[in-house]
Amino acid sequence: SEEMKAVCDEKAAITKRDYAEALMEMQIIALGYTDAFVRTNGNVINVTVLSEDGHSAQQSNEISYLVMSTWKEAKKVSVDFQGGS
Repeated sequence: SEEMKAVCDEKAAITKRDYAEALMEMQIIALGYTDAFVRTNGNVINVTVLSEDGHSAQQSNEISYLVMSTWKEAKKVSVDFQGGS
């Protein structure tokens, strides 16, 4: 019975994390980027952004701020841009 509860709790935590990652991806795309991929590793959030227009430090800071201000558990955000120049 305790094992079943632990499995259900873990499944709920994974579902919650997956939902939060998908929501963050949509919010980043809403900023005008082609696509975004968000993955968590504990309190570290890794963001990969597809941008045909290149990137700047300001854009990276904007994404980091968005993540840190909306994701309570985030302690560190890593932003990587792919595509463009």
